[in-house]
Amino acid sequence: MGLDRRIGTSYLNPGIGYGGSCFPKDVSFLKLLAGNSGYHFQLVSAVIEVNDLQKRRVVTKLQQRLGNLRGKTIALLGLAFKPNTDDMREAPSLVLAARLRARRDCGPKGRRSARGTRSSRGIPSSTGSPSLPRCSTPCGMPMRP
Repeated sequence: MGLDRRIGTSYLNPGIGYGGSCFPKDVSFLKLLAGNSGYHFQLVSAVIEVNDLQKRRVVTKLQQRLGNLRGKTIALLGLAFKPNTDDMREAPSLVLAARLRARRDCGPKGRRSARGTRSSRGIPSSTGSPSLPRCSTPCGMPMRP
């Protein structure tokens, strides 16, 4: 994949999981298509499972490294699903932020800039959406299902 100049090596840097507007849908559809044909595509199932697991493991790793996270300031940088974009669709950082909020380990700092985030296609991100329930912590950020 790194030799394909449309993708290149710059897109192959490891992160906490894949995201974006197309790739997660494509992978899920591939699994569904295989299932509809009577084939259990174990490799694709494992890719989806590992991607979900990677996003959940970050909070555990933070706790192992920093101890109890309550009262600590944690900055999330590079929130978009890929560099040089502000597109937040299916970004792994949304899962990380939700997990931190669910543990009541977040605070109010930085919420103003996160709420104003817009996708690169002009579609409002999930933050600031009135239809999503709000976190009960001081940050009050919307929760993703």
